[in-house]
Amino acid sequence: MRWKKKNKKNAQSTRAARVVRMMRRSLTLAIALLCGLLSYLVGPFDEIRSEPTAKLVLSISALLLVALILRFCFTLNTAGKDVVRVDLKDARDDEEKLAKIAIREFNQRFSHAEAIRLLEFVIDPSSYIMRISEQIELGDEAYVFKTTQTLVGADEKGVDGNEVKRLLVPVLTPRKGELVDNLRISTDDEVVRTLSYRETLGALLTLGRIMVELVLDECPEALWTALQREILRESVAKSGDKTEMSQLLDGVTNTLTSTESLFLRNFLHNFVYDAQAIFPIIAVVPADREVKIKVGFTEDRTRIAGRQSGIPVGLWEWCYSYIRSSFGLVRRSHMIRLSRATRAQSYHLRTEAPEGMYVYDLGLGLAEVSETDSVQISSSNYTHRPIDPRWDCADTRGLTYVHAYGRDLDVVGGPAHLLSQKNIPGGANGTPAPAEVSLRPHIPSLTIELREKPPGLIFVIVLLSAYLMALTLGVGYWHDLIFGLSPSSRFCAEFPAAAGCDAAPNPQSYWATILFGVPAIISGWLVSRFTSESVSRISVSTLAVAAWFVVNSVAAMVLAALKLANRLATVEAFPLLATHQPLWSLLMVSSCACAVMATLLLFLRVRRYRRRSTGVLKRKFVSKD
Repeated sequence: MRWKKKNKKNAQSTRAARVVRMMRRSLTLAIALLCGLLSYLVGPFDEIRSEPTAKLVLSISALLLVALILRFCFTLNTAGKDVVRVDLKDARDDEEKLAKIAIREFNQRFSHAEAIRLLEFVIDPSSYIMRISEQIELGDEAYVFKTTQTLVGADEKGVDGNEVKRLLVPVLTPRKGELVDNLRISTDDEVVRTLSYRETLGALLTLGRIMVELVLDECPEALWTALQREILRESVAKSGDKTEMSQLLDGVTNTLTSTESLFLRNFLHNFVYDAQAIFPIIAVVPADREVKIKVGFTEDRTRIAGRQSGIPVGLWEWCYSYIRSSFGLVRRSHMIRLSRATRAQSYHLRTEAPEGMYVYDLGLGLAEVSETDSVQISSSNYTHRPIDPRWDCADTRGLTYVHAYGRDLDVVGGPAHLLSQKNIPGGANGTPAPAEVSLRPHIPSLTIELREKPPGLIFVIVLLSAYLMALTLGVGYWHDLIFGLSPSSRFCAEFPAAAGCDAAPNPQSYWATILFGVPAIISGWLVSRFTSESVSRISVSTLAVAAWFVVNSVAAMVLAALKLANRLATVEAFPLLATHQPLWSLLMVSSCACAVMATLLLFLRVRRYRRRSTGVLKRKFVSKD
């Protein structure tokens, strides 16, 4: 069979990939060795080696260039490669048979009343879901969700008068072809089962047929065949397939004129749109007056977060992502699209900042539904209850948690043609909405900015940079005494031929060596404080200042050793700094600037933290109101 041949081809591809990986590692090692050899040959090491020939240097440079080109080519070969998958489509039964078996399995296990109640959940979930409480554990690449959905009144008899003993509740709506990781569903601490793949297909096919018959009083064969194809599709439909299905629906429903028929037609359109994009996870729970369904799962951050930015901001975020990945820094900005907030009458969201961090800023918004959002468009504000929408959050800036609250948000989650005039901005009293108002479905969004709680590691950097600043300034003041220069360096700069100017330094004690050994020791101690947990919370600016301090410490140690070995001759006055010791003068300037920078960062961070934690910002804006 075809899948067996492809499986053999995949095995061969796997062996080829191992060979490619081995070649990449070998080339990386060759590049490292050639770089080390080239730096040794062209470096100022004449005292320990002979002068290399130009032919040798050019040969090694050519080899290095060839290795770099090959390494780049091997990287391009695997950069955009997809996961090796097994294709079993040729072993699949025809769609008509799959549809019949799925419908039969669903109808054998569930009654018509339970199917109708499921349809009500699809059309208007907020009529039964009173509250959704959601907790989010913020991560770098994924978020952990813990959701509690409270259902009230779903145990009532169905429209046909039959009693509903079980509820079929769509708890999640992932996109087709995507897997839900770490899924846990329970009610009253009891594990709840979900419909199997075939049962879910049967449920969708059953609902689709019911909706078609409600709209047209019959189910045309061509429409039913197309609907089966879209529901049985295992991946998200392409734009051409969506357009073709939409035109087919328009063709069979263009003669409808009554208000009720038009509403049902729109629901059918949205149901088919959902069937082309999502595959719901349906939980089976006992019918009761009040039911609480607890759902836990992990979702990829890229599926629920997004931010539109210009070229400068996008370039900075691209650079920052590389820096963050290189040093293990946690993500400090989160833009979360809350797709489940429109499915209940009230919505509560709570999340905690990672340990050692606090909420720096908050922002609420409404984001247009995009192709990547796992949103059930069938859900709308088609309801008879009064609408009093709200989307707000507590001002927890300076604290370690976020609490957001929404009410009647299904009014923004419904498509434009399902919104009544009273719920359209500018559409009161039957007047049309202004042209600039977007009537596309929306979902609430929340932006969270996190920062490290002061003082953090920046306090240690302030102390050490202040010590290094005092050391370099003190050495600059007693320069000749510490390094044992006699006559003075300034005298030798003016009279280089004077007696004693070419003599080696003669320090009077070993305290200079000890003094300059301290920066190296404390630099090592500072690096040891940079554990993976503490480094993950710091900002890029803190990391840059820490690196600046380490460079200053190493430079102080190297310059002191060279001066004691009489390897740095006194030169003429440097024009800009008016000094005879330009390197040490530059070190003094750099160490002072580093200390001032660290002190300013600490002061400003403590200030902004206090303004938020003590409520100064909140009182400021409340007073304006």
